[in-house]
Amino acid sequence: MERNLSGYVPLTAISSQLTAKVESLLNEENNAADDEGSSDQEDETDLKHYFSVGQYVRASVTSTEEESSRSTTRVKKHIELSLDPKLSNDGLSRSNIAVGCTVQVSVTSIEDHGLIVDLGFNDGQTTGFISTQELSSTVTISSVKTGAVMLCLVTGLTSNGRTIQLS
Repeated sequence: MERNLSGYVPLTAISSQLTAKVESLLNEENNAADDEGSSDQEDETDLKHYFSVGQYVRASVTSTEEESSRSTTRVKKHIELSLDPKLSNDGLSRSNIAVGCTVQVSVTSIEDHGLIVDLGFNDGQTTGFISTQELSSTVTISSVKTGAVMLCLVTGLTSNGRTIQLS
């Protein structure tokens, strides 16, 4: 961000799929009396499985707050961000998507030949598909988790416009 500002992204502001997974784990934790399997639960939400260092993402600012302390005259700014495609792709629809533009997506399903992704469009009908061959050389389909967020390039549109091909 400009002027060396930094922001934070709450765990529940990454993607709706990851938020559902976290809520499910919390509900299971509240219902279970013993701690068996807690290391598996921690692995499910470890952000190292969802992001890599240097990965580009598109963020949108959801709120800002200023905090001033009495001991110093500096004002500390808290900037809350969201990576959710519903917010980062706000204003986009399938009618104004063109080959070559970039969109933020979240993985909804991992299939044999690629990934089905959510573009966050309000129509509820448009999905994206990333073929296994179109994945970056640093990303393998076995390492991708449902709920992961990626910045993708539009490579094509199907004739009915409901599926957008991405890389």
